Amino acid sequence: MKILPTAIVIFGGAGDLTWRKLIPSLYDLYLDGRMPAKFAIIAVDRAPASDSQLHKRLLAGVNQFSRKGKAKQTEWHAFVRHVFYQEGDFKDPATYSKLEQRCSKLDKDWKVSANRISTSPPRPP
Repeated sequence: MKILPTAIVIFGGAGDLTWRKLIPSLYDLYLDGRMPAKFAIIAVDRAPASDSQLHKRLLAGVNQFSRKGKAKQTEWHAFVRHVFYQEGDFKDPATYSKLEQRCSKLDKDWKVSANRISTSPPRPP
């Protein structure tokens, strides 16, 4: 079965749920060959961070919570090249504009209108 290109947006992408559950599960799916060849995981959160800072944190989560055990360096690097961080306030419309621009660029690069999956942004208190 061919899996269409997909962009996965995780609001709260620097948080505990992403660290403990979402990324370890997506990594396991990747290792099982159940992720599309063209995919992107965009972690959106308010905290200032870089892609590499996020990758380091997520690797610790994968090493602790993946059902496959600790990540092998080559497999992790192949996976994490699909993971990106976007800083933004969930209440700011500019965050969603930047996200739309990023997803549109993926569509253009992949020469297809990719599937888009997202978690819900946090509700204001």
